[in-house]
Amino acid sequence: MANLINLTVESNKGSQALTVDIHRMFNVGGTMRDPKVFERHLFEMEKEGIIGPKTVPPVMPLGEWTLTTRDNFTVHSDKCSGEVEYVLLHLNNEWFIGAGSDHTDRDLEKSNIVWSKQVTPNVLAPTIWPLSEIKDHFDDIILESDVGKGTATRPYQRTTLATFWDPDEMLSKVSKRIPKWEGLNYLFFSGTVPTVSETLDFDTTFSIRMVDPVLNRTIEHSYTTTVLYNEAFVDPQTTEL
Repeated sequence: MANLINLTVESNKGSQALTVDIHRMFNVGGTMRDPKVFERHLFEMEKEGIIGPKTVPPVMPLGEWTLTTRDNFTVHSDKCSGEVEYVLLHLNNEWFIGAGSDHTDRDLEKSNIVWSKQVTPNVLAPTIWPLSEIKDHFDDIILESDVGKGTATRPYQRTTLATFWDPDEMLSKVSKRIPKWEGLNYLFFSGTVPTVSETLDFDTTFSIRMVDPVLNRTIEHSYTTTVLYNEAFVDPQTTEL
């Protein structure tokens, strides 16, 4: 069954609708040029009892059906949180860049990192840019997230892409860990940076932004989550109906 995603390609030529079938998806971590930045992210996870990956960078294959561009979805735990990332997409034999959120169940992450990401969606902002148009000023691009409830949000993450491996380095290192595909559509989530407060936040509204100050364009996307346990169980601490 096809996993069709509707996107808008914003380029120097204008905007164009694109519907693609996604075949493979990976979440990557520890992609910071300065290892100390990743260490700070690990520290804020350790506060929640989460032990980081043994292999750096981790390359985690996820079911492509967890990818979404929706602005709302349900989760099972009230200990879920988003994290802004840049996304590299190989679509119809071309490379694109976008912004996303690797939404994660932090309770489950204490025991299994991959499953904690598989049970929640990978959120992709539905606008993407041709990678070729931003490569010469990749480091200047701003990546941000906000968190909160409803319209009351506050700054959560602030960085530029200069913090991360550039696309060539990312692809060079990741390609050694995955099969070589011809004609398939696949994408990589880049990993993330520490929060402003260096503390994870579990509020239900999450917003992401990627700002290109050189070409004067912005990708924005917000989503909200609903916790199913809060609707279905009398006592959210038990798993019995």
